[in-house]
Amino acid sequence: MKKLMRCQICGKYTLAQIHCGKPTISPHPISSGVEKNIKERVRMRVEKFEKREIEESA
Repeated sequence: MKKLMRCQICGKYTLAQIHCGKPTISPHPISSGVEKNIKERVRMRVEKFEKREIEESA
């Protein structure tokens, strides 16, 4: 089964590997855990900061 690809030049969607003389690319963003990891680290830092504030005020 062929995947739907996007032309780098004109932006049209096609099943061809080459369009407008250039290779086509996947229309889906590359999945990366980087953004998820950043959000998780920020969340953990906020929780740690909140715990520290509660301990200091008590």
